[in-house]
Amino acid sequence: MRAFVSYFKSYSKYECKLILKTKNLDLGQTALSYGLLKFPKISELWGKKPESFEEVEIDINELPYKVRSQYAELLIQNRNL
Repeated sequence: MRAFVSYFKSYSKYECKLILKTKNLDLGQTALSYGLLKFPKISELWGKKPESFEEVEIDINELPYKVRSQYAELLIQNRNL
């Protein structure tokens, strides 16, 4: 997410506005190319979300681990808390 925000800010602050116009940049597709599941809050956009971006509702705590031993260790650690 930080990479996308850095990209947007550097794109918008570029001095030659004739070449790189922020309004011509498809932020939704750019965010998807960064693999974002949710659109980040950027102060320059004032809470606007592009129409071409669909957020994915996912609970990352329910995703299983690929290596089951790591998942078992996590469950044991959580029980001890």
